[in-house]
Amino acid sequence: MRKLFVLLACHFISFAANAQDATPQPLFSGTYVGKAPCADCKLIETELELIYGTDTSGEYALRDKYIGRQGMDMKSLVKGEWVRMYDAKVGMLIVLDADVADKTSYFLYRKDGSLAPLDKDLHKIEAPIDCSLTKKES
Repeated sequence: MRKLFVLLACHFISFAANAQDATPQPLFSGTYVGKAPCADCKLIETELELIYGTDTSGEYALRDKYIGRQGMDMKSLVKGEWVRMYDAKVGMLIVLDADVADKTSYFLYRKDGSLAPLDKDLHKIEAPIDCSLTKKES
């Protein structure tokens, strides 16, 4: 009986140690890609990486590639922090740089897992093409 108890205790300790190593990842962490129209180039290809920090926040990297700007492709990289928020009228939001007024960006997290860009008043951005970002398969 004592051997069974020791065996079960060891198994439980091993299970608990492995459970602590597994960091929970929220559904929206990962890399999202999409396209947007551009006033002075052909198209903007966007890649947004949401890096897990906690269940409600983390860091991000936003990469834009401007296709055909001034005769060549140009790239930009912006890094910062994101937070998850809930708005009763709109739904689940991912907010980039929430503490920097002129840099704040809003995305609606949709049921299909995509992110739809919103303006500062949390309205859908109207564009000639769908500007939603879809999650890349890992």
